[in-house]
Amino acid sequence: LQTTVLRYLAAYGPTEADRVLAARLVPDRMRMSAYATDHIHFATAKRPDQQAGFAMWLGQSEFAQAREFADPVLWEALAVIFGGGVQQMDEGMQVVKRLQRDFVRAYLRRTKAANVDRTAALIPPFQQMLAQEAS
Repeated sequence: LQTTVLRYLAAYGPTEADRVLAARLVPDRMRMSAYATDHIHFATAKRPDQQAGFAMWLGQSEFAQAREFADPVLWEALAVIFGGGVQQMDEGMQVVKRLQRDFVRAYLRRTKAANVDRTAALIPPFQQMLAQEAS
């Protein structure tokens, strides 16, 4: 989630300094994600029996993340930032919804790359976020 939020702050940050700082942090977060993805891929390639354990752990992590997503504090704050103020919060919330979908899509790409594809087992709240795009 951090990488996706930073990407959006790099595009929608309220000041040039915020946008530059966020943009400079993105590569570090991407390296961390790539390292974790490669490490899991390596572990499951050497020991395929570990795939089920990783899948179960990821499923539990998804539920924890979904509980965090249900708390509006972060999303409302980002909506104010992305919208350019409290009066434009509705416009900012549309950007937040796009950010959430982008996060889920990036997460699914990483699970595929890690050899623990969660596409078919993705928890319902995340499936609903992706379905909102189609409507």
